Amino acid sequence: YIEVMGVLSYVAFFEFGLGPIPWAITAELFGAVERATAMGACSGVNWVANFIVGLTFPAINAALGSYTFLPFALVTFIATIFSHIYVPETKGKTLPEIRETMEKIRCGHTTPSKPLEENFF
Repeated sequence: YIEVMGVLSYVAFFEFGLGPIPWAITAELFGAVERATAMGACSGVNWVANFIVGLTFPAINAALGSYTFLPFALVTFIATIFSHIYVPETKGKTLPEIRETMEKIRCGHTTPSKPLEENFF
């Protein structure tokens, strides 16, 4: 029963935390014309990533035993740092302002957010 409760807890916290982020970001960063294509691409990448996790999990579990979830925790930590550095704040901005910020980031003319220490403290 403990394992089942652990999996259910993981799914519940994931859906309140990291789960909906790709959908929210995609909806904010793309206009109405591109949104359907972007959502399709986002969904495809999501399912491919889920497939890779499902495919590799038995081997990771066999190799790491009780430390199986450490690689996943590391990836989550790296994704958090990446998001704080490279994903711009969109609160209160219009779509053209968000696009302008993203274009500057893509061209290397600016950094998208405050310095890392300001994001965490």
